[in-house]
Amino acid sequence: MRWSLHIPSVLLGCIAATASAVPNQQFAARQSADILASYDYVVVGSGPGGGAVGVQLATVGL
Repeated sequence: MRWSLHIPSVLLGCIAATASAVPNQQFAARQSADILASYDYVVVGSGPGGGAVGVQLATVGL
């Protein structure tokens, strides 16, 4: 098959992925309310460093 025949499929897939990634208003309102909660620590990622930090925080009860 020629590449030009795949372009519509690729474009349609990109449009569908983009449309599903945009949050609706209800989700956005709930998300902004959740951000106002307080946190002691935020561990970003669960790789070697994030996993170790998470274990240490859980061990001391945080």
